Amino acid sequence: MSVADDVKDWPIAHCAVCKRPFGKSLPRTSTCPACFKAAKGYKLLAGDMAFVRLQIELTAYISWVRRLRDELQQENAKQSAPVGMTREQVMALIKLCHPDKHGNSDASTEATKWLLELRAKTR
Repeated sequence: MSVADDVKDWPIAHCAVCKRPFGKSLPRTSTCPACFKAAKGYKLLAGDMAFVRLQIELTAYISWVRRLRDELQQENAKQSAPVGMTREQVMALIKLCHPDKHGNSDASTEATKWLLELRAKTR
């Protein structure tokens, strides 16, 4: 069994001091190992510093992913129903292309999914 197997089920928490993510080994733990050692006055070793460096990189990556997700959500929110299309018209199209009427074909399933998304954007 590897070390990775030993820690894979640890929950990820955010340090109460530096706010960066770390693997929480015990329920009562509230600080990452580096902040814990620093608070106790222990010398931070090269492994501790490598851990901090990875925390910084992970924090930057998480921030980037969140920004990208937010941008995609904003872009999706801008997309709307075709001009002049009412909710009733979208419902009529759903009834016409529903998979039950087309042998559960992949094309009718995809079209219906798209129309259901479109319905959510119409009034």
